[in-house]
Amino acid sequence: MTESAAGPALPPAERQAAEALLADAWGERTEIRAAEAIWDRSHVVRLHLGADRSVVLKRRGEQKDGVQDWSFEIELAALEYLNAMPVPVAPRLLAADPDVGILLMEDLGPGASLADSLLTGQRGQAEADLIAYARALGSLHAWSTHRSDELAELRARYAPRAMMLDDRLSLRWPDTVIPDYLALARPGSASVEVPDWWHPKL
Repeated sequence: MTESAAGPALPPAERQAAEALLADAWGERTEIRAAEAIWDRSHVVRLHLGADRSVVLKRRGEQKDGVQDWSFEIELAALEYLNAMPVPVAPRLLAADPDVGILLMEDLGPGASLADSLLTGQRGQAEADLIAYARALGSLHAWSTHRSDELAELRARYAPRAMMLDDRLSLRWPDTVIPDYLALARPGSASVEVPDWWHPKL
């Protein structure tokens, strides 16, 4: 492993746990060659596995002022829930260990965000990216409309004590957890089929 991976980016215990999770998920021995923080966020790490293969690791945040942060558990539940979508709009969850406090997801690779496109891009590109975002969000809502029980079960499993504003929020939960994922330029996201009744006003 490189020096960057030997430092704070990935402690040895997390490296061993991640390699074991990937081996179970893929059915083959996996070695992490290097690790680097993404967007200068210490809890989001890109793991390089060699042969142009990589995954993203996210770790549970620390408690602040004695208050438990449930964002890790909520995101884990949302990603597992979204794994069932036939056409993905978010990274696929590969594996997770709630006891260790890490989850591993598909690496979508580098790319501009919707914010980048709107703030610094050309008008045509910004419009195209905004429409792609709306279609991805629409497909998420269409797919999840009658699946609130599935999401509630996952929330009860991973974050039973997390506070929700009201029952309707559970249906909108993935939106509140993964807006950055939908804003990423995922190939094919603009071609997702959306029901006729969904007509976002842009």
